[in-house]
Amino acid sequence: MNIVEPVISPCYGIVEEVLIDTTSRIYEWEQLFKIREEDGKVTTLSVGLSGEVYTLQVKVGDSVFPGKVLAVVKQDLVPAGSD
Repeated sequence: MNIVEPVISPCYGIVEEVLIDTTSRIYEWEQLFKIREEDGKVTTLSVGLSGEVYTLQVKVGDSVFPGKVLAVVKQDLVPAGSD
């Protein structure tokens, strides 16, 4: 059984880099996106879930804001074994 989880932007900014695509399998805390915030700082976004990328909602150059869905992941319910 899979659970679908959104990956949410934590900040305002511009998507500088998308490190995944719709054929990607992601792992816990893997880097997914780089967002250049309004003050010039680059935030690297990773999440604590693993699974398959179901959809990408943004591309390089898109504006984002807190709460915007960047991607949707079909989460694996099998433990990844990271400690």
